[in-house]
Amino acid sequence: MVRPKFCKLQKVVFLTSQEIIRQPHLPPAPAGRELSLFAMVEALFRHLKLFMLVAGAVFALALLWIFATPRKYQSNASILVQNARSNVMITASNADGPMEVRDVTEEQLNSEVEVLNSRDLLDEVVKAGWNSKPRSSYSKAELQAHEKAVGNLSRRMGAGVARKSNVLLVTVTAPDPAQAQSELQRLLTAFIARQRQISRPPGAAKFFAQQAERYKSELAQAQMALAAFQNQQQLVNVSDREATLSGNVTGGESARRDVDVQISDLQKRIQADAALLETLPPRQETQEHVTPLSGALDQLTTQLVTLKNQRTELLNKYPPTDRAVRQIELQILETEAGIREASSPRTHDASSDVNPTWQQLQTDLTMLRSNLSGLRARRAALSSQIANQQSALNSTENLSPTFTTLQSKVNELETNYQTYLHKRDEAEIADSMDRQDLMNFAVVEAPTYSSLPVHPKPVRDMFLGMLTALLLAAIAAFLVESTRETAGTAAELEQWSRYPVLATVPWTYQAELPELSNSSPSSLNRRDKSEADIAANARLAFLRSTSEQ
Repeated sequence: MVRPKFCKLQKVVFLTSQEIIRQPHLPPAPAGRELSLFAMVEALFRHLKLFMLVAGAVFALALLWIFATPRKYQSNASILVQNARSNVMITASNADGPMEVRDVTEEQLNSEVEVLNSRDLLDEVVKAGWNSKPRSSYSKAELQAHEKAVGNLSRRMGAGVARKSNVLLVTVTAPDPAQAQSELQRLLTAFIARQRQISRPPGAAKFFAQQAERYKSELAQAQMALAAFQNQQQLVNVSDREATLSGNVTGGESARRDVDVQISDLQKRIQADAALLETLPPRQETQEHVTPLSGALDQLTTQLVTLKNQRTELLNKYPPTDRAVRQIELQILETEAGIREASSPRTHDASSDVNPTWQQLQTDLTMLRSNLSGLRARRAALSSQIANQQSALNSTENLSPTFTTLQSKVNELETNYQTYLHKRDEAEIADSMDRQDLMNFAVVEAPTYSSLPVHPKPVRDMFLGMLTALLLAAIAAFLVESTRETAGTAAELEQWSRYPVLATVPWTYQAELPELSNSSPSSLNRRDKSEADIAANARLAFLRSTSEQ
């Protein structure tokens, strides 16, 4: 089989196993054509002129951009964002916020980047004090020149966040290194000033001082009104007076209840003593004298002893039943009876006196009745005191709303006054810290001065320009290849015709038959015989090659 050269065929004649088919115009190539390295190289060589033309043009433009554009110098600076100093919150509360240092969030960093890129900040960098005057004070030419300068600076400036850090990276590019450093320095100065305005509005200390003076004056007036009310009502504090009077009333009622209990106890004791006193006589015998018969008694006693002695002698001699013994015993009995009679008193003297029990009861009853009168008087006095204290308590309760209003106003004004004093001190401290540049931002790297330009860099830029030229030239060649409507290989012929290709005619036959290449499609009909001869020769060559194999 003879393969054609890599060229575009204007007319293709191919042979099949059954007949010769002539197809002047080929259908477009299918979309599912295989893409291999050989096909890519083949397409590249097929459009080599286009490839070289595009690559040369792009590389020439790259060289022009490298060597014809002016040099650019860059100044770099780094700003550290931290939360070491918290912002002063303008609130009515006197409570201090948390003192712990919080981490810087991504939102804070992005906000600072936006502040760096803000138009107001760039206005101050281009011309200091530009925003302090109204726009109407500038002429149209000045406004246009300023906007042009701001736009130029915005294009030459870059701001971003370093990866995994709290550092802002700021760059400014300029035709001169000194100009780049100066513009970046003015940008940092304007950024720090803007951060002071954002973190704490200007004039905060003056505002807090004015408010503190106003509340101080109102507090003095409120205190005077409260003091006048206290002097008029002769009290220090309504709540304390109410507590005192309420305690007095409660204590008086408790004392009165105790007196009632004592009165009831005394009444019962008086009743019991009076009942007992009625049962006792007022007087009783205190002395009693009895005079016995002492002479007769002595004689009878002596006679009794004698008789008892005689009985004893008789009993030693005679039995107890003897008449003499019994006679003696009778005498003894009579003597004893006489003694008893003589022992009975013959004279009796008695004396009486006041009954001490009756007298003691009478005394106790008198004391109890006296104590009862005293307790009743005490109860009456306590009742009067309780009434007076209750009346004073009611009057004090009526004064409570007015006093509470005055006291609340004094307390409120005192709280506001102390709050504004505290805020004034905080604002003054913040002003002092601002004057010493003690802020949440620290310039880690000051604006640098570099004498080496960032553009152009010939080696790097030429290398990148060459890669870009080759890439664009390859893309152009493959775009043209994708729109091709001619066949370049026998495989494409088989894919387009859906018949097996037995032989192909090389492009060299076009050189041998120039009239075919120069002929128009209308003249091809007059040359059917020549085409048939070419096809016949191709078929004979194919049969000869197959017979040799």
